[in-house]
Amino acid sequence: SIYIIYILGSRDSILIGWGTLLPIGVIIARYLRNFLCDVWFKWHIACQTLGYILGTIGWCMWLVLQNSSNHLVSKTQSTISIIHCFHIHKRTSEYV
Repeated sequence: SIYIIYILGSRDSILIGWGTLLPIGVIIARYLRNFLCDVWFKWHIACQTLGYILGTIGWCMWLVLQNSSNHLVSKTQSTISIIHCFHIHKRTSEYV
């Protein structure tokens, strides 16, 4: 069914984006800077951007799933999630 696609797509996008690509981007910036003189910054930006986009897509899919099925996610959890997303956006926009 369509709900299983949303659940799997949302979970996988968030895990790959926020859970894997963002930390890899941090590791590249911190530890590979000395070994990869000119390429490390491009790899860092690519991992960070792709991780943020994939995680945000997964979060949006989760919101669509939450709106279509009230018994899977509580209103408190969705409210805290939205507040947390705006907080992350505010913190990341300070550095741009």
